[in-house]
Amino acid sequence: MAKYTTASCGRSCAILSMQPLIYDSLVSHCRDTIDGRAQTGFTTLACQNAAQSVLEKVSKNESYLCSPLTRLAQILDPRIGNGSGMALDMKQTIRDILTEEYSLSSAEPTDGGS
Repeated sequence: MAKYTTASCGRSCAILSMQPLIYDSLVSHCRDTIDGRAQTGFTTLACQNAAQSVLEKVSKNESYLCSPLTRLAQILDPRIGNGSGMALDMKQTIRDILTEEYSLSSAEPTDGGS
């Protein structure tokens, strides 16, 4: 996976925020190949079997590749569009956690020593 993330982002190290995008792309490509809808023309039985094997292998790592940590990195990466409902929900969750843990709203306001 590191090879794909470095190639896709143009950096010399793997970028965590790219993992969910690459995972989604691989799954979509495999499903299209299996269903015979691949735009690449690879629709033979051998290609479909290979796509099924890749899909099974990639799916075993879904919890790692699409973990809350990688999704958070994706949301915080300004290079990636974050208009999805999931991204908006996660942003609100982050705001809620930060407000709950670090908010000064519960502290008594000071009136400058009067």
